[in-house]
Amino acid sequence: MKFSLTFTAILLAANLVFAGQNSQYQITKQRLSLESSNIPTYIEYSSEKRPAPAELKGLFQNYWKGVKGFDFVEIGQEVDQIGFTHIRYEQTYNGVPIEFAEWIVHIKNNEIYSMNGKLVDRIPGSTQNSISKKAAFSAAKRYVGAKKYKWEIPAEEKHLKLETGNPFSTYYPAPEMKYIGKSMDLNPGDLRLTYKFNVYAQEPLSRQEIYVDASTGDVVFVNSLIHTANTTGTAQTAYSGTQTIKVDSLASNSFRLRQTINGNGVNTFNMLRGTSYANSVDFTDADNNWNNVNALRDQYATDAHWGAENTHEYFLVKFGRNSINNNGFTLNSYLHYSVNFNNAFWDGQRMTYGDGSGTFTPLVSLDIASHEITHGLTTFTANLIYANESGALNESFSDIFGAAVEFFARPNRANWLLGEDIG
Repeated sequence: MKFSLTFTAILLAANLVFAGQNSQYQITKQRLSLESSNIPTYIEYSSEKRPAPAELKGLFQNYWKGVKGFDFVEIGQEVDQIGFTHIRYEQTYNGVPIEFAEWIVHIKNNEIYSMNGKLVDRIPGSTQNSISKKAAFSAAKRYVGAKKYKWEIPAEEKHLKLETGNPFSTYYPAPEMKYIGKSMDLNPGDLRLTYKFNVYAQEPLSRQEIYVDASTGDVVFVNSLIHTANTTGTAQTAYSGTQTIKVDSLASNSFRLRQTINGNGVNTFNMLRGTSYANSVDFTDADNNWNNVNALRDQYATDAHWGAENTHEYFLVKFGRNSINNNGFTLNSYLHYSVNFNNAFWDGQRMTYGDGSGTFTPLVSLDIASHEITHGLTTFTANLIYANESGALNESFSDIFGAAVEFFARPNRANWLLGEDIG
C-alpha cells in the first residue's frame, strides 16, 4: 500500500508538471519511464483539444531544457483499419540518430490522440569523432574475424542486385553515424557517437550490426541480424498433407515455386546444399503435381512455400497487413542450405532453411516458416533488438505467431508445440 500511494503521488506530480509545460492541452493519461529520462513513455490527450502533428517538436522543448540539437526524423508510417495514422520517429542529436530512441505518434483528423516511446532528455555522454571511417571499419572486421565476406563474392553481389531490383545494392557496409550505449536503457551518459556497419560474413556465417566508438575504435554494441530457431520443424505436403499452392507457369510442362499473388510475391529457391544465394536455382515440376520425393529431400520445398503463403494470408486476413512491411514485401525462402545444417533463420531480408541432421528432418514445417517470417515482421515494426529482454520478446512473438498461423492454416492438426513435425 505504501508503494501504491507513493507511485500515485509521483504520477499526479508528473501530470501537473507536464500540464504546466503544455498548458493549452489536457493530458488524460500518461506513463513515466522511471528510468534515466523525465519524458513519459506514453501520453494521451483529452478530446476537448489536441495538438496538431506540426507541433510535435514544440511539445518537448521544456523537457529538453533549452538543449539545442534535439530533433525528430520520420522513419515510417502506417494507416490502420480504423483511420489512424501511426508515424514513427527517431530522435536525433545534431542530426545524428539516437539508436532505440523512437517515438510513435497516433493521429486522426490531423490531431494527435496519443504518443508513446522512449526519448533522451540530456546530451549524449560522448560526441567526439576522432577516428576515420576506414579505421572504424577495420575494427568492425577484426571483431567479426570472418574468413570471407559477402561483398567479396561477385556472384553474391550480382544476386543481391537481382533480388532487390536495385542495380546499386551491395553487401559492402556503408557506415552510418549513430549514438548508442552498451546497454539499451537510453542513459544519456552511456551514449557514444559510433560508426554503424552491417557486416554479412560468408564463412563462418554471421550477419551483425557492429557499432564502433568514433573516438576510441572500441566495439560498443553488436546486434545479430540472423534470427534463428534451433530445434524447429518444417511444413508442406511432407508435413501437412495435400495442400493447394500458387506457382509460376513457364510453359505447359514447366512450373516453378514462384508467385506474385501474395503481396509482391512468394518465391522458394534451392541452394543445392551450398551457402551461396547466388548459386541457388528454382524448384521445378513438369506436371504441377508437386510430389518430388527424392534423395535430396526436394519434397520439403512445398512446405516452405505453402508456409510462406499462409503466413502472408494470415496477416492479411486477420490484420489487413500486406506482407511483413505492410507494403507487399517479397517473401523469399531458400532451402537446402549447407550440409547437415540444423537450423533456420531470418537474416534481415530472407528466410533460410537447413535440412537438419541426426534426429531432425528439414526445418520447414508450417510453424517454423511462420516463426521465421514473423522475425521479419518484427524487423519492420517494433524492430526489437536481438538481445536481452527485447530479444526474448522477439523470439516470443515469433513463437506466438508460429502457433497462430498453424491454427489458421492447419486447424485440424494445430497445437501449441513448436517444431514438433521435424522430429
